[in-house]
Amino acid sequence: MSKPVYDQRYYKIKALLKNQAFQLDIQWLKDQFAKYGVPVPENGFDSYKDYLAWNERFWQIWSERDRSAEVKVLWHKYANPEDKKIYGVEKYDEYEREKSELVPPIYGSYLRDVAAKYDFDPKDKEFIGFLTYYIFLGRDEILSQSVVVNHRRNEKTSQMEMYVRIFPWTTKEDIVSNWGFIKKEQAWYRTGLDRNQEWKNFDRDYRIFELYNQAREMRAGGDKRPLEEISYSLYYAETRDDDMDIANIKKIVSLTKQKLSISIGEEISSDNS
Repeated sequence: MSKPVYDQRYYKIKALLKNQAFQLDIQWLKDQFAKYGVPVPENGFDSYKDYLAWNERFWQIWSERDRSAEVKVLWHKYANPEDKKIYGVEKYDEYEREKSELVPPIYGSYLRDVAAKYDFDPKDKEFIGFLTYYIFLGRDEILSQSVVVNHRRNEKTSQMEMYVRIFPWTTKEDIVSNWGFIKKEQAWYRTGLDRNQEWKNFDRDYRIFELYNQAREMRAGGDKRPLEEISYSLYYAETRDDDMDIANIKKIVSLTKQKLSISIGEEISSDNS
């Protein structure tokens, strides 16, 4: 549900990719990955799954280096001998500077620094996501969402509601092409009448349901037959419908109860005699 949006930011990013200083910053990061044994292919990974596998390996390496003997020695170099803590901003910054030579850079933090360096918002998750895709998957243009589905609770009714958000660049084709996803999200709200289809046999089904309740009264009055058998006999006496049988009566009553969310007390069973 994303596509290029040819606005000012789009072309600002295209210009950024042509900036030699930016490319050197990205190459430095890639060189660091290679230095610690987790290189990234020149044109990125073939799939997002491959990137995730690399990411897991990266953090394993990072954790190992962060807990290495060299880092422990470095900490003791700057720490107070009595309590093993580092005091003072300048001293801690010096420790971090030396540590950066021993541990791979946390690339998410590095990318936020790169964003700020080139006058982009480091808190812009969409832009940081673009940089991530650019480095690891070779995507060279930023994509913007064209259709967004949100779910939130209505404060007045306490009911969950679904909203389809569109943008100035959203087209009819965007909605049509994403309709499958919208329908899947919509499915969470479907109860009773699936997909808003007409209940074609509502009058018949509800009449059978009424007769079922009448059958319950007859049972209470002494009739020993199963409820669905009484309901069937009452319905057949009214309609002479040879296509109806006791099994269908049972099914219709159950579905009607479900669709209307009605509690009918005594449940239908196969042997309610």
